[in-house]
Amino acid sequence: MIEGQLEYRVGDEWHILEAGSVVSLPVGVAHAYRNESGAPARALVIAAPGGVERFFGELAELVSKSPGGVPEFEQLRELNRRHDFVLVEE
Repeated sequence: MIEGQLEYRVGDEWHILEAGSVVSLPVGVAHAYRNESGAPARALVIAAPGGVERFFGELAELVSKSPGGVPEFEQLRELNRRHDFVLVEE
């Protein structure tokens, strides 16, 4: 984490990460993130192999165009499908 606070889910466990924290998100393990703090947060994501940056670029565009910055669930599902990700509902 670079700034702020995010919650990350790895498998069935949620972890609160603050600036300076690191988390590993293994391939094939369900993972998620959310910002429940109400304050801006920034994270540095390093992915191998590359390509996930296209997903995050499209996600940022979708968020910026959505009312209140919250995309509709079906928009998120389609974005994930285009990038071969599986959107898991809780």
